[in-house]
Amino acid sequence: MDEEKFLEQYENGKRYFLRRQIKEKFLEQYENGERDFSGIDLRKCYFYDALLMDINLSGANLENAFIEGHIGNTNLSGANLKKASLRHIYFIGTNLSYANLSGANLICADFTNSDLTGANLSGANLDETKFIGSDLTNANLTDIKIPRDPILHYTNRPDGKLIINSSRGLDAKKLLSRYAAGERNFEKVILHGVDLSGAELRDVNLFCAHFSNCNLSNATLSGNWDAAKFINCDFRGARLHFCELNSASFIYVDMREATICADTTCTNFIEVNFQGAELRCSGESLAFFHNITLKDGFFLQGSSNYPVRPNKNIEKLL
Repeated sequence: MDEEKFLEQYENGKRYFLRRQIKEKFLEQYENGERDFSGIDLRKCYFYDALLMDINLSGANLENAFIEGHIGNTNLSGANLKKASLRHIYFIGTNLSYANLSGANLICADFTNSDLTGANLSGANLDETKFIGSDLTNANLTDIKIPRDPILHYTNRPDGKLIINSSRGLDAKKLLSRYAAGERNFEKVILHGVDLSGAELRDVNLFCAHFSNCNLSNATLSGNWDAAKFINCDFRGARLHFCELNSASFIYVDMREATICADTTCTNFIEVNFQGAELRCSGESLAFFHNITLKDGFFLQGSSNYPVRPNKNIEKLL
């Protein structure tokens, strides 16, 4: 249904539309640059591989919705997500204050840098859900399901007290001292707000590691970084030499002037600035790029498997 038809039917008094029609209209408006969807009714809508960035969904009704993908820097304050299926979703830097997430399926969801103050999470499934740099002050966590413990680090509990993960969380001093002592296996570590600018970390195993709000500018890095997550990190001038980045994710990352020589099989680059960077990437499967700034400063809006201007030869840009 096109916009003219939709508005004509609405003006004629029609108020019931198929969920599919509403979802399609929403995505069409989003693709056309609309960002204010406050109060929208998206109940029972299905979003697969969603990329909803920098939008206003405050007060939206997403009850029983199914969403997989990335929601970043978005306002969902007061939204209704009751019994929504949100497995493995990324809520990055998202405002979920006073949102209703009761009974929601949040298995392995990631709430890095998100505000959940006063949110209702009663009865939600928090199986290995990530709360890193999050705020759960005054959140309702009654009757939550936790077959496996949630992952919390630098997060405020409902009572306002700060949680620091002593088993997986590392600061710069601990990481560098262990590296200097010869340790190279840092699998699944969590680094939040850590300054590693200018550091040398060669031949390290950082499989499934989590970096958020970290400074890695001018660092020299190599080794196994498969499935690692880099959220809101600074890689300006960094050198990633012979890194394994299979299925790694870079979200809201500054890579200006960086040099990247890596296996980027199924790597995600979302909201990344590559201005002045040198990319020498290879892999068995294509990487994924969304809303990136290219080497020459051109902003490539939308999704692509190649970091190039439309209809331009790749060799001219890389």
